[in-house]
Amino acid sequence: MEITLLEARDTSEYQQVLTQTIEDADNLIRTFNALLEIAQAEAGSFRGEWTTVELSGLLDGLGGLYKELAHSQGKQLKIKVQKNRCASSATGIC
Repeated sequence: MEITLLEARDTSEYQQVLTQTIEDADNLIRTFNALLEIAQAEAGSFRGEWTTVELSGLLDGLGGLYKELAHSQGKQLKIKVQKNRCASSATGIC
């Protein structure tokens, strides 16, 4: 952003830089909020909304990728993913 201010530019260049700056600020805010939620959850004081996420499909997909990588290196990778399982937590969230 500072470099943009060093010399005169046309309106579209300023708009582009401002748009990128807003996106960067939004990303920083999302990161900060995520870190805050993690800290609150660890302290047992999280007041946000939790949702249940079923991860077995994602884990199966990742496992398949790493199995292929292991196979290409002459190694074997075994993966066991339990379907439709939820981790228990102190907050009672599945």
